[in-house]
Amino acid sequence: MTQYDLLLPYLEQIRSEVIGVPDVLDIAQRYPSTAMVLDIGCGTGIPITRALTERFQNVYAVDSSVEMVKRFRENLPDVPVTCTSIDGFDFFGTTFDVIVAWGIIFHLPFDVQERVLPAIVQHMRPGGRCIFTSARMRNHHVSDAMNGVEVPYYSLGYGEYSKLFIAHGAIVERMYDDVYGNTHYVVTRG
Repeated sequence: MTQYDLLLPYLEQIRSEVIGVPDVLDIAQRYPSTAMVLDIGCGTGIPITRALTERFQNVYAVDSSVEMVKRFRENLPDVPVTCTSIDGFDFFGTTFDVIVAWGIIFHLPFDVQERVLPAIVQHMRPGGRCIFTSARMRNHHVSDAMNGVEVPYYSLGYGEYSKLFIAHGAIVERMYDDVYGNTHYVVTRG
C-alpha cells in the first residue's frame, strides 16, 4: 500500500510497542518454537514480528510498502521478508502454522479479500490459525485520520467472513474486540 510509504515517519512516532503482541502470542502459544509463522502486513516489524521472533525460530514476513520493508530489514535483518502485494503472493512456497494479518485485511477491497482469504487458508497447515483485523459489519469508507493521508477500509462482516472460511475448509473460531476497540477474527483450519 503506497499510503504506508507516506505514513512511515508518522506511524513510527505513534505506534505502540505492545499493541497486538498479547493477542498474537495468545493464538500462537499452543505451537512449538519450531512452528512456521508468517506476518502479513508486517510493516517495520515492530512490535509484532519482533515478538514472534522471540518465541519462534521460523518467522517470515511480507508487506507491500517499500519504505516499511526497508525499515523492517534494518530492524530484523535475519527475518526473511518480501515486498509485494498479498494479492497473488506465493507465501514463500510453503505453509504455516500461524498467520498474522494484523491491520492489513481491512485495507483490501472486497474482491481482493475474497481472493486473499482463501489463499491464506490454503497456506495454513491443518490445525493452523490466523488472526486478522476487520470490522464486525460489512462496510467501506475512506479515512483521512492518518496524518492527512487517505486510507481505505473495507469489511465483509462476520457473516460473509464465516461463509467464506467455511467454503474453504476453515472456521472463524472467535471474533472479539480488543481494549482499543478494534475487532479481530481468529480463524482455524480443520
